Amino acid sequence: MNRSARLEQDLTAWLSETAMPSTPDYADEILDQTARIRQRPRWTFLGRWLPIPEVRWTARVGARTSLKAVILLVVLGLLLAAITAFVGSRRTVPLPFGLAGNGLLSSAVGGDIVVVDPGTGARRTIVAHKAVDHDAHWALDGTRLAFLREVGDRQSVVIADAHGRIIAVSQSFEGIDPDSVAWSPDGQQIAVGGAGQDGSGIYLIDAGNGVAHRLRVPYFFLEVYWRPPDGRQLLFRIDDAQGGGLGVLSVADESFVRLPTEPYDPSSLRPLGWTPDGRAAVFQQDGANPEQTVVVDVRTGAHATLDVAYGHVSNDGTRVAGVDDLGRFCVAPISGGACDVIRFPGFVDGTHGASVRWSPDDRWIAVSTSPVWLVDPTNALPPRKIADGGPGSWQRTLP
Repeated sequence: MNRSARLEQDLTAWLSETAMPSTPDYADEILDQTARIRQRPRWTFLGRWLPIPEVRWTARVGARTSLKAVILLVVLGLLLAAITAFVGSRRTVPLPFGLAGNGLLSSAVGGDIVVVDPGTGARRTIVAHKAVDHDAHWALDGTRLAFLREVGDRQSVVIADAHGRIIAVSQSFEGIDPDSVAWSPDGQQIAVGGAGQDGSGIYLIDAGNGVAHRLRVPYFFLEVYWRPPDGRQLLFRIDDAQGGGLGVLSVADESFVRLPTEPYDPSSLRPLGWTPDGRAAVFQQDGANPEQTVVVDVRTGAHATLDVAYGHVSNDGTRVAGVDDLGRFCVAPISGGACDVIRFPGFVDGTHGASVRWSPDDRWIAVSTSPVWLVDPTNALPPRKIADGGPGSWQRTLP
């Protein structure tokens, strides 16, 4: 037998003998000595008098687990807060200017306010009153309507929600220019031009309670337009000793500056609005031959003239809809060029500011001649009658 085999055999035998339970030969001597020693009194154990916690490894593991749970809860809380902030930051209404989705078209039929689905033609009355209601205007966020209510020879501005529930009614006016009714971009106020309790002028009506405040500016009827994007200014026609013209009013302090309109006759200028970015104002000179739409940069005074009268700027700011020198409905690029005649079975009254309304997505134009027609600005589809009465106002929705 070689050495490795004998070593393995001896090691195995030793381990077996050592592992076997046995009583050592000196066990009696150990018991004899320990029996003479008295047990320690119980009162000497400190744990019986003081609350000393027992420290175990399990406690440390538990603490570590609790800490992990707290951290997890904090992380989950932060994630929930971030999700809530993200969801809260998403708009639920469209921006006041630029392209948007097409909602309902409002109109007035028989003294009642109706809304029409342009896609299906379905119509329903949302405001029916013994008075005569007309000229409904959607707020730029599409959530409310403002319309005029006639009682005798007086008029009031009525604010209602999208379902026709009345929110507020303004003071009574001797007369309001229907074309001047304009919602502020933030939806808090409505500008109207008319003769109220404080005289004639531009009034700002609180959309929440109907309270009206007259602006101290020399206003001379016709439309007023809030300047994009924030609505801090209004474009209006001036009536003063200097011969009139167009003014840009600061709503905050009621001061105004004159729009640079040379070389046009200031006494015959008609405001037509703004480009969607608010950089340029749009106007025309009534009575000129031919009548043309003018686009003027407010900061530099640079002018561009378009061969179209009573121009209505599209929501994306690229086109203008109006009438040509023969009175035909047409659409022209705002950068200049020919005004393409659009098929329409009737006469477009450009002098009525609400007679032409681009749809929020610019796919259609609502032309109001009692009834209201939908017109394709590309001439691909023929016009179709969408509603009786008029004029039509488009509800803006999210795209």
